[in-house]
Amino acid sequence: MAERVLLTGAGGFVGKALGERFVDAGYAVRAVSRQPQTLAGTFAEVAALPEEPASEAAWVPLLTGVDHVVHCAGIAHATAEIPRETYMSVNADLAGALARAAATEIRGRFVFVSSIRAMAGPVSDTVLEDDTPPAPQDDYGRSKLEGERLVAKAFAGGGFYTILRPVLIYGPGVKGNLASLARLAALPIPLPIAGLSAKRSLLDVGALADAILHLLGLKRPATGPFIACDCEPISVAEIVAAMRKGLGRRPLLFAFPDALLAAPFRLAGRGEAWRRLTGPLMARADGLEALGWKPGEDTAERIARYAARTQRG
Repeated sequence: MAERVLLTGAGGFVGKALGERFVDAGYAVRAVSRQPQTLAGTFAEVAALPEEPASEAAWVPLLTGVDHVVHCAGIAHATAEIPRETYMSVNADLAGALARAAATEIRGRFVFVSSIRAMAGPVSDTVLEDDTPPAPQDDYGRSKLEGERLVAKAFAGGGFYTILRPVLIYGPGVKGNLASLARLAALPIPLPIAGLSAKRSLLDVGALADAILHLLGLKRPATGPFIACDCEPISVAEIVAAMRKGLGRRPLLFAFPDALLAAPFRLAGRGEAWRRLTGPLMARADGLEALGWKPGEDTAERIARYAARTQRG
């Protein structure tokens, strides 16, 4: 009989990709979403997020017959427009309530998909490792770190749990900065970004699924927090070149002074967005690798394949 996974956030970019991979791997998936009607036909079991998601008791019925929990639900981006209380309620309190319920209801593993932002801001001048002291720089990161604390507390009495800190994730349907770069790459013009050479670690959503599947099959403690990232970091210029390769086109990139490229962002009050897009953030996934997970290689080639797939529709 197939083991059952409760997957929260199943309607999002990451959650949907994970759920499909779990099904392919032979797991039964109980998909939980704020809009369960959008998942009809995708998963055999679909459920709505509880009306009081921060209530431990509200999760108990959804955990009946469940072996593992993969918690992806939450606010997945940082913005000053969202109040701190909302971040804490959605990213921390919800995770804690589900973890407390799962600690007494499941016999398998609880995986909390946190974020690299629980330990750093949008850029970092040092390479981040699993034991780097956490120093989140905004309410999004602080709420993820608090969610990690609540999950660990819930399982203090026993049971298997793992906290993952993925870097920026790419794949079909990605949003945010990577979607903006994809639109830029699709323009039929040369682009003045060859000089944007700061490296960033990325994570293939398929590699994240592989990491979680590896953890679900692990029969020993592996709490983390573990960073999840591809092997080699990549620059903005290399990302756009890879996307254009996938579209069957030449890179057509040339260098232009960074200060002049940044000027329109700063004049529009978007200087922080420019810094997030072009600054460095490199990480290492040594802990997950030590558990036997193999991170994604050749990020540029993976990005090219995704761009080609998106073009084909």
